[in-house]
Amino acid sequence: MEGRRKIMKRRFWITGHLILFTLFAVACGLCETGLGAAAFEVDGVLDYQYWQKDGSKGYHKSISFTLSTDDCQYRIRGKSDDAQEGSLYVETGCDGSDVYVYYARDLEASKRGGQSWVLSNDKRTGELMVGNSNEEQAPKNVLNDASGEVYAGRVPHFNGQLHEIMWLAYASSCYFRNLTNAFLIPIWAQADPVYFINGAKVKGDWTLLSPISKLPSKVVYYSAGTKEVRVGGRLSKVKEAPPYDQGFTNAVYEVGASTNTDIGRIPLTFSFITYAPIVGGRDASLLQKVAECSGRLTALRMGSRPDRFVPAIMPRTRVGDYRVAQLEGNALTMIYISTTNKWSTVDELKHGPGYEKHKTVLKYTQEKPRRPRIITVAIIAAILVAPAIWFLSFKMRKATGQSKSL
Repeated sequence: MEGRRKIMKRRFWITGHLILFTLFAVACGLCETGLGAAAFEVDGVLDYQYWQKDGSKGYHKSISFTLSTDDCQYRIRGKSDDAQEGSLYVETGCDGSDVYVYYARDLEASKRGGQSWVLSNDKRTGELMVGNSNEEQAPKNVLNDASGEVYAGRVPHFNGQLHEIMWLAYASSCYFRNLTNAFLIPIWAQADPVYFINGAKVKGDWTLLSPISKLPSKVVYYSAGTKEVRVGGRLSKVKEAPPYDQGFTNAVYEVGASTNTDIGRIPLTFSFITYAPIVGGRDASLLQKVAECSGRLTALRMGSRPDRFVPAIMPRTRVGDYRVAQLEGNALTMIYISTTNKWSTVDELKHGPGYEKHKTVLKYTQEKPRRPRIITVAIIAAILVAPAIWFLSFKMRKATGQSKSL
């Protein structure tokens, strides 16, 4: 009996320690992968500087922002110091699957500033066309109170608000944690905005601030020596001029200073610089600075989490939804006017009345452009006149030869 008790105690001791070790390993794994990371919120300022080709400073703006994040979800709200009259704020949010961007406006102030956007239907395609209008024209059309866009994925795309740079600094841990190769989604403006939507990637290198936060300390994006342009509703690759057609450094993100928190290190200051080939450059390492962003943290609230990450929407919002285009592999967004205070789902879009119009517009944009009538007439005239010109030329050469022989 005594021996059996000792055996039972030993088994309990071993089992208990195995359980404790397993719990400890799981906890460490959660910390390491970031799945157990706490939510947090930051306030900050991002300065943008555009550089002219001669190296002088061009356009500049400053954006104040608030960013909230919890694992793969985030919400960014920013207001630029150069915002047009009537612009309240721009908000980008991700629910872990799709990215939503909402441009909130003060309608009355927009009218006073001449920025009321009026929508009308193109007579040939039925597509919603957008243009400035005045208050007298508004009742004849559909006047939207705000605008927005939606696309699948977790990475915010370039839209002039620079939310993608803020995301890279504070909300990209989920993205970098799940990377399986050395290719990255570019987050700055390319030759065509649809470059992002269709999932194109570029080669990149990166290092992390800490194994816990999984936020990057440095990211380098490379160009393969080509750029994307739209042809017939689709994207086509065009080579850069030599030697840049062999590839070059396109953009660099880097953390300046950082601070330690419960979820690892996060940036205090950071920068993002884009580069382009120099006209006539003889070495691919010779590049011109195109744009430079410098950001700084002004406040940090650990554990703060918003009630929602998807931006709130209001009725009469013009929405451009790229998700159907992403599924179908084309470059045409679906446009609709919201009638409720919620974003439409992909199923609602594909089974709604706007889908047939979407296919009609897609077919129209992918058709080969017809030659203008004047070009057609010129081609026919050339075909008809060419024999006469050749005959006259032959006769003149013959006559010239005879005169020389005399």
